[in-house]
Amino acid sequence: MILYDYVYIGMSPSTKKHFEGLGYKWLGQGVKTKIKVEHLLPTCREEIVVCCDECYKEYKQAYIYRMKTFNRFGKDLCSSCVRKGSRNPAFGKDRTDILLYARKFQKINGMKGRKHKDSSKQKMSKRRIEYIKQHMEYPNVRKYVYKSIRYNKFFSADSKLEIFYMYNLDRDDSVEYWRRNIDIIIEYTYGGKLHRYIPDFIVKYYDKEELYVIETKGYYTEKDKIKSEYATEYCKRNNFIYKLVFDKDVNIEYKKFLKNWGKFKDEFGVL
Repeated sequence: MILYDYVYIGMSPSTKKHFEGLGYKWLGQGVKTKIKVEHLLPTCREEIVVCCDECYKEYKQAYIYRMKTFNRFGKDLCSSCVRKGSRNPAFGKDRTDILLYARKFQKINGMKGRKHKDSSKQKMSKRRIEYIKQHMEYPNVRKYVYKSIRYNKFFSADSKLEIFYMYNLDRDDSVEYWRRNIDIIIEYTYGGKLHRYIPDFIVKYYDKEELYVIETKGYYTEKDKIKSEYATEYCKRNNFIYKLVFDKDVNIEYKKFLKNWGKFKDEFGVL
């Protein structure tokens, strides 16, 4: 159903005669006029607010497309409901041949159904550390490269949260120095398998004797919980302090950072 009876639209010379015949006054080309929705022309592309008659979701739709849907099905349907059941062109059809044809163009994963050996995992860890040392993007993993104004060097990053944290470290006067972690590799067991974990940063503060081992996280899974427990134990044994930094911990500042991401990339040389 249409939720609002009126809509504000600008008349044009081509629609002037139609609306004047319905009692509306011409206020000038482009001037918004309050018009009853039922008086709109069938070809009008003005958006109106509609409520789906099946799922009761509110949505905006151009009047011309609302009328096409209503004339075809006899009720208002959102983009999801309009393709449900028998209204879906593929409903009841055998799509086996189409799916088999589409699979020919899928990328084949060479590791499907297989697992890396422990020796291969060690090689991958070493290769990743070499990429971090050279401030290069790690294939299929490293997404960004940030230029530090403190060190005038490029540092690779997996996420925007890591870039945001490096940006703040550069400007934090209490930080004596910071760097990407390439020294601390923590082995842990998950799902009966041995894994290796490389935290993100090592930070030294002027007023602290211990080094801080920092990990930035957007999502926190069961596997991350296990990694954190092993990392905490490792840091206790080696007189480090392990710290997790979540995006919610820097919520307001991080939202502002994301909002200005395009400008930030150009200004600070993010690749």
